[in-house]
Amino acid sequence: MSSTITRRSMLKGSAGILGLAALGLGGAGSLAGCTSSTKASGGSSAAMHYKYQFLGNPNMKDSAVVAEAVSKYLKDHDLNVSLDFAPNQDYDKGMSLAISAGNAGDFYFTAPWINNYQRNAGQGALLELDELLPKYAPKLWASMSEGTWDAARVKGKIYGVINQQRFPRLWGVYGQETIVDKYKVDWDQVGSFDDMEPYLARVKQGESGLIPWYTSQSGNGGLFYPEMNGWDPIGTAWGLGVKYDDDGLEVFNMFDTDEFKHAASTIRAWRGKGYLASLPPTDADGSVQLTAGKEAFNVGQVAPDGSQPFSYRISGKCLVDQPILTSDSITATLTGINSAAKNPEQIVKYLELLNTDRDLYNLVCFGIENKHWVWKDQSIEWVGFPDGVDASNSPWNPNEDWLFGNQFNAYYRTEDDAKQKTWDLDRKVNESAKASVANGFNFDTTPVQNQIATLSAAVTQYKNQAMIGLQPDPQGVSKLLKAMDDAGLKAVQKEMQSQLDDFKKSKK
Repeated sequence: MSSTITRRSMLKGSAGILGLAALGLGGAGSLAGCTSSTKASGGSSAAMHYKYQFLGNPNMKDSAVVAEAVSKYLKDHDLNVSLDFAPNQDYDKGMSLAISAGNAGDFYFTAPWINNYQRNAGQGALLELDELLPKYAPKLWASMSEGTWDAARVKGKIYGVINQQRFPRLWGVYGQETIVDKYKVDWDQVGSFDDMEPYLARVKQGESGLIPWYTSQSGNGGLFYPEMNGWDPIGTAWGLGVKYDDDGLEVFNMFDTDEFKHAASTIRAWRGKGYLASLPPTDADGSVQLTAGKEAFNVGQVAPDGSQPFSYRISGKCLVDQPILTSDSITATLTGINSAAKNPEQIVKYLELLNTDRDLYNLVCFGIENKHWVWKDQSIEWVGFPDGVDASNSPWNPNEDWLFGNQFNAYYRTEDDAKQKTWDLDRKVNESAKASVANGFNFDTTPVQNQIATLSAAVTQYKNQAMIGLQPDPQGVSKLLKAMDDAGLKAVQKEMQSQLDDFKKSKK
């Protein structure tokens, strides 16, 4: 079975290399202050100016050039708005500090797993959109069902625009096709990550200079994913979840389970056997290594679409038995508006156009035609790089269509994807998935915001070490669980359970 790598496997490799120098200030001419929306000189007819912050990667040097082209496009389409693009490669830390200091942009990328959506909404950093979306973005509003929009509700209100894509998370394992063929990997016999160990041993023995299994400092390459167990991670950032089909909606600590402990123990053993890099690379360095084909196998989302994101071919096996729809997966990528932004209806109008006008969307995703991309075959909407440009030196190659808007409006980067119409296949996955009983629930962190801050810090400090085997087994998990308890896990879990009980009653 062929594989695809989507938001997490690609984006984890593209975040985290700049540090505080990139605190929301990537992109030329970006404005300071959370209320950067201003009118340019020239009177009342001048464009409203907004700063847009999002997860960055090294291939975004032309952010100001693309932002200028987008602003011109908007003006030509009767929307008098100009934008500053502010990509940030140290996004989670950068946005946390920016929001706390009141320096966040007018609108920005937010999610349960980075620049935490629930926290931002609960603490008043994001604007309520219930009235603005139907009024100023009617086509965008109508493009998703009421149940889908409900997944973005916190305290009953919508604070983020959902970026449409394949929603279920189809975690699995993939490898370079040449290695898969050479070592006769039988995907039919791979039912769990444990089944990969014989192949990793053979690669270590037979491939000089090739790392058998990819990991990075952020925990990428770990072996624990809630959806593989049929769990709905309703509190991803704090390790809390429910079983997707549990009508009782009982909250539990996913890190204090046999499944997580086994994953941590296995990856620790793999580290001891030399299957992992002795020093885990940063996410950015790891992304470069993956692109260059320096790792044999990795974790990714392995879907029926069989897309090919690298210059080398890959194949793999999905390890999720039942695709599920959860609030966490539906809201995995969102655009939120700063609650302090001026004239937010103009931003909503921009988001309407971005999600319904394919030319604008692909301008943001791919950049300027003949400068950043060219048609390979326009009849099937397959695009590539101009002569002399590739993935390593492109000045605008986000390769993160899901970051900006409706991914189903994107051009295709590979001929395989274009010919099989990958986006149509992904839509079918959405249609076949089963909804979690907790779908539509979003945790309001306000009552336990102090504990949330300390608990988030504890998880950040200890989880990744356990995920990639940097602590002796079982010491890594024990440290994580103790730090979580000391940080107030029980209070957060109790409050989440109370809110879930109220949610359950509201559904009767």
